[in-house]
Amino acid sequence: MSILRPTVQQFVIVGKQLLEDLSKHELFNRYFVTKQHGHQLRTIDSIDEFHIEEFAANLGQTLFVVKHFDIDPNYQNTNNNNNSSQHDKIGQTSDYDGGKCFSILYSNKCSIMGSVALLQHIRNLKTMDEPINNVPAERPLHNLAMQNTLITFSGIPDKFEAQQLLTLTRYMGAKSREDVTNRTTHLVAGNPRGTKYRRALELGLAIMNVSWVRESYRLAQNDLEFEASMSVIVQHYKLKPFHGLHMAFVGFKEDDARELSELTTANEGIVVDAADLSCTHIVVDAISGFDDTNTQMLSSVNQTSNAHIVYKEWFWASLEMEGKANEDAYSVPGFKNQARRSSRPRRTSTGYNSFSMMLSPSLDYSRSPESMLVNQNERQVSRAQSVSCIAEEQQDLSQITARHRACLELLQTERNYVRILETIVTLFKVPLENPDAADPILPMTDVKIIFGNLTPIFEVHKKMLNNLTGLIETDWKETNCIGKVFVSHSIELLKAYPPFVNFFEDTKKTINNCDQKYPRFHAFLKRCQSRIECKRESLTEMLIRPVQRLPSISLILTELIKRTDESNPDKKYLVEALESIRRVMNLINEDKRKTEGQIAMFDIVNNIEDCPPNLLSALRRFVCKVEARLLFMSNDNGIVPSKSHKVVLFLFSDLIEICKVRSLKRSHSSKGNRTYVPIPRSINHAQSNKMSGNKKEHRHLDELRLCDIMKVYKKCESVEMTDAFVIQARPSPRYDQNFRYYPFVIDDESISKAQFIERLEDCLCTCDDPEQVIDYVPNDLPPISNDEIDFGFASLLVHSMEKSRLSRVLSIRQSLLSPSLKSQRMHNNH
Repeated sequence: MSILRPTVQQFVIVGKQLLEDLSKHELFNRYFVTKQHGHQLRTIDSIDEFHIEEFAANLGQTLFVVKHFDIDPNYQNTNNNNNSSQHDKIGQTSDYDGGKCFSILYSNKCSIMGSVALLQHIRNLKTMDEPINNVPAERPLHNLAMQNTLITFSGIPDKFEAQQLLTLTRYMGAKSREDVTNRTTHLVAGNPRGTKYRRALELGLAIMNVSWVRESYRLAQNDLEFEASMSVIVQHYKLKPFHGLHMAFVGFKEDDARELSELTTANEGIVVDAADLSCTHIVVDAISGFDDTNTQMLSSVNQTSNAHIVYKEWFWASLEMEGKANEDAYSVPGFKNQARRSSRPRRTSTGYNSFSMMLSPSLDYSRSPESMLVNQNERQVSRAQSVSCIAEEQQDLSQITARHRACLELLQTERNYVRILETIVTLFKVPLENPDAADPILPMTDVKIIFGNLTPIFEVHKKMLNNLTGLIETDWKETNCIGKVFVSHSIELLKAYPPFVNFFEDTKKTINNCDQKYPRFHAFLKRCQSRIECKRESLTEMLIRPVQRLPSISLILTELIKRTDESNPDKKYLVEALESIRRVMNLINEDKRKTEGQIAMFDIVNNIEDCPPNLLSALRRFVCKVEARLLFMSNDNGIVPSKSHKVVLFLFSDLIEICKVRSLKRSHSSKGNRTYVPIPRSINHAQSNKMSGNKKEHRHLDELRLCDIMKVYKKCESVEMTDAFVIQARPSPRYDQNFRYYPFVIDDESISKAQFIERLEDCLCTCDDPEQVIDYVPNDLPPISNDEIDFGFASLLVHSMEKSRLSRVLSIRQSLLSPSLKSQRMHNNH
């Protein structure tokens, strides 16, 4: 049934105050004043002035505009429900329009529209010359907050409350339907039960709490832009999956039980004891098909209870899909789980009595209690058969050769490995990459980081498993060339493994961050971990298998080589296969070192003020860093370390970057008063860094190329330089008077003087840059005396540090001067 009728010929504003309020809106003035629709406008100051006889002739084309609606005039005088006074507060009529004007107009079958809906209609017009359509007398329209929505109600036992909710949705422009169909947009449910609820889950509809209707009506009272279907509103007022359920947890560890209890409470459930008669669901810490449910674990269950006894996978599946999953798909075999039934029979919707248990296409809900009982019986039979099979296998293993036994071990480990990869792909990767719902569990960027490099590994090992199965299991011969399988796939292994292994730490970090950031992803991981395929292993624990696989293959191939005769044609292939596997492992380690070195170089360059632009180079490799103090000669000819500033030596493969350590936390005072400049709360972190100058931890002092180093003195003669070492380098344009001497004292707990010198000499002997010719020859030089050291260059560096510090202090003091002092100083100078 259409809500709109023919166009309005006359608008009647009920209430003088309402007319004054509407006159303040630009939309109202543009339509009724600017566009000459004013002749259609009429006002009555009070509902007492309303006489139906005046409008009887043209009542079908007259629209009465009021401020507030009553909840439902048909129920307010006839129903004495205890909640009626509370419900009526939402739509109480105010003095704007005379107290009972809505009831009077409604009883006289007048067309009624709220002032909010009127302004929204005007806003939606393409041009101000268009007319406004009337509304049916039986369908007053307060606002358009639920326009274009089709709502179905379920699980609301109070007839009066259900009627009020239906009335409110119609006041907001919504349509309603008794059954859930493909056209339904929202289901308003009082509890997570019933056929309509399951059908809505199947269709992926938004299932809303009853408070969504009332709060939407309240929020739309004076907000023209409010829409009840806004994502933030829908997410906030969704019906929680455990709403009204009484749940107990059996067999869980203390930490796990605490987490489940907190999540139950957060999702509007109630945690009770398993023996409580009010308990509706008992969640068991067991995995279907993997764990044997401990009957003693369920001894506390009241045998007369109608509670559902389900595996923990049901709990996580409900949180993942944000709706109560079907208990029958997760019920523990051997217990009669009957849903609680009301004493009054409920009418079921036609057409949906039998539907699939697939509550979400991305989840596997195809299991039934019968199939699980059959699987349990099959497992019991298989256990009985396995006893005899083990004896036969032991006899068979005693008859096979050592080489064949090693090959069988290789095949079994490869089969287990491929099974784990297949579990990761089918159970985790595919559902996350192809979400069926409009709201994906995880952003695609994070999914790509986690699984982007896994597919090539899975594909190459599937092919290798097929080849190994044919050679070892299907058609075994002692002369079968097992190593040839690895040799033929060595190029694929070389391409597949390094990207995954080198970025595995990023993968783990992404999983941990997403696990904490996205509750549905956390539930998804827990649900998958509760599946028999995972055997209680987490996604991170399974993803580490590719990192461990190549070393495992290397060990098995080494053992297989020992068990293979020299005359066997497979011998040379096995040796070549082992070399190819080790080549891949070496490449992974080398790439990992390069990647870590490049990341370290980026961090270093970004943290040095006045950093030389050529410091970042693809040919340069970061080795280590060490904190030290630069020695210089004081005015009284004493050798002292620089007390004002520390220096940091960044050792690279072809140079040493010498930086001053900056003090980022420094307070300055003027005349004894500390100056504090507060940062406004509205300024974000990036802006605050900009205001504070975005200071970096280090400032560039000097760059010492390794090709300029001539000698490294590990010891000094003087007592004050016992712990020092001295680097002698060629003259430079900055200091061309003599050789440059760099006397340092290591001031770092993480690395000693001997360790740093050893790494420095390694770099001097194996310089990565072929253009640099290094004359340095490592030898144990005798201790150097103070007279042999030219402290001129060291003093120059110290002077540079002190000069920058002094200039900064002067600039800060200058900025702290008040404008009056500045002007007074300028006046005195004149």
